[in-house]
Amino acid sequence: MSKKLGYLFLLLLSISCNFSGVKDLELQEFSKVEVREFKKKNVQIYTNLRFLNPNENSIKVVYAEFDVFVNGKDIGTFISKKEKSIAGKGLYEIPIVVDFLPEDAFKNLDYGIKKIKSDVACDVKLVGYLKTLSGEKEDKISYDFKQKVLFTNNDKLYLDENFNIKEK
Repeated sequence: MSKKLGYLFLLLLSISCNFSGVKDLELQEFSKVEVREFKKKNVQIYTNLRFLNPNENSIKVVYAEFDVFVNGKDIGTFISKKEKSIAGKGLYEIPIVVDFLPEDAFKNLDYGIKKIKSDVACDVKLVGYLKTLSGEKEDKISYDFKQKVLFTNNDKLYLDENFNIKEK
């Protein structure tokens, strides 16, 4: 009789572990960072993060926060407080738009000169997290992305595979 109770206990334990195992959202795509505006008074960058809910049940994203770094300098924070329910096996996208002053990222500290008149390739990094809610369980999922981006107003320029500025 005690063996049957032991097997029953193990069976119930394994079933309960399967039900409580909620997987984190999986990053599907960190789209190329676009420079939408590159002027003396404002710089605007855009990217889109796409996540997959690998679970059978829906998950609710209740908060998103990403710090944005350009050229190693913290230029702003993106915050979204919009609650969004993601169906099981469904996709979730967060469009991230950040405006900042050029001197916040493109200043040569040795000379105090802004590089806004020249074309510059530098790292854009996003560091942040999503808060999710599945049933009664709240989770915080951290993400960290880095990408080399060309800041220019010249449509004929691009970055090659070695991140050198080239002309089309």
